[in-house]
Amino acid sequence: MSGIHVYLGPSLDRETAKQLLPEACYHPPVRCGDIISLLRLSPKKIIIIDGFYETVPTAWHKEILLAMEFGAAVWGAASIGALRAAELYPFGMRGFGQIYHEFKTGILSDDDEVAVLHGDEHNGFLAVNDSMVNIRYTCQEALDKKIISREMKERLVAYCKGQFYPYRSLMKAAIQLVSEYPLVGDTFIAWLREHGLVDMKRQDAITVLRHCAANDYSDNPKLDYKTPMTMFLRNTTYYANLTPFKHDCDGFPPIEKQLQFLYRHSIDEYRLVGELAHFSRCLFSLQTEASSLIAQAPLMDYIHAQALYSPEIDFSFYKTHPTFSAIYDLVCQSICMYHLTDEKIDEYMPVIAHFYDLSHALTMRNQNILRLLLVLIFSIELKFGLHEVHLSAKNLKEQLRSLFMRRAYTKEKRESWSCPNHVDEKIFFDFLSRYFKVTTVYFPESPAGYYYFKWIYDAFNLYVLSLSHDKHALADEPLHALIGA
Repeated sequence: MSGIHVYLGPSLDRETAKQLLPEACYHPPVRCGDIISLLRLSPKKIIIIDGFYETVPTAWHKEILLAMEFGAAVWGAASIGALRAAELYPFGMRGFGQIYHEFKTGILSDDDEVAVLHGDEHNGFLAVNDSMVNIRYTCQEALDKKIISREMKERLVAYCKGQFYPYRSLMKAAIQLVSEYPLVGDTFIAWLREHGLVDMKRQDAITVLRHCAANDYSDNPKLDYKTPMTMFLRNTTYYANLTPFKHDCDGFPPIEKQLQFLYRHSIDEYRLVGELAHFSRCLFSLQTEASSLIAQAPLMDYIHAQALYSPEIDFSFYKTHPTFSAIYDLVCQSICMYHLTDEKIDEYMPVIAHFYDLSHALTMRNQNILRLLLVLIFSIELKFGLHEVHLSAKNLKEQLRSLFMRRAYTKEKRESWSCPNHVDEKIFFDFLSRYFKVTTVYFPESPAGYYYFKWIYDAFNLYVLSLSHDKHALADEPLHALIGA
């Protein structure tokens, strides 16, 4: 993978873009969280041209700053990219093109200048309306060629600017105003039909791709600026890095394609992988200098002597991890403190399978993952001191209501799920209490994991290891062969 990523939509067709910059990985228009998700691919250069807005949160300034802080050269042009570059150029984002220049200098200021309504990826993101910035350039060219008068130009621009952006059409505006300027209007309409709009957005998109194709920027220095990790950025970072890319790209690494395959073919198992990533991250954040001083050897001796559950197989991935071996240490401590035996863990297995609403086949296939999740929940509860906290009936009811809303359960489904007759009721509500306690508290990030963007990769490797007969396969083994899809 080249490390070059382009967010492109209606400003330029994909075929032309690939001819200009063939080594790039092309993504749909950018939206909030996309650039953070991209960081797990270690991008070298990010080119933002188009972006979604209004229907979904648009790309946020701080995620762009975060990308630059981690060494990516970020360019913006033509549309939302030009807007963001004009806003962030003092921090190191690079802008390119005429539209960027006009936003930067204040000639343009409204974001609706580049806004268009467009189709989806299957329709090539084809624009439905004319962008205001293209209307301005077209009217200026018509004035320069003496096709229209200055007065008519100003009337056309004002008329289009006064419309809600999805309805903007220079041709319709000209037809509407032809009664005021009958001779000039007819001439302009004929000229417009022959020449079309001046597509400045397309021109700027082409220009920035050509420029980036001709310049490497592989030695781009990291941004000399620390992006404040606000609560919103922290949550966005968390969710973005547990979410698979919804689109395909030949430049994605194999593990990313495997994640997409799992998401599309077994969403329930993907949720287990996401939970595994989440709880691993939470537990790692609870490491302290005091906990790291506890020697591992005596803990393992105690585990073996007391015939407790041994993490040596299930958690071997973290035991040898160069950065996150602390997870293994904390798990060992919790096993000893809770005196967790295989028998005790087995008592919870039907309950945790019911909680995640797994079929019998998925439950059988994911025994190792369910065991990992259970032990992590116990460990987090202990290390955060939550074992001394009691969840009230009111709080439990609120948590369940939130869970049902996320899962879109019907009333009948809620009632049957809440009163299962195939699991021990006491153990079921004990698990619910533990689960909701560890998922509703704020976990401070530890420095080592603060900007680690690959928790989902680690969790996925653990998932594959749990399914594979070859315990060294990790994500190299074809996933369809493992899950039978």
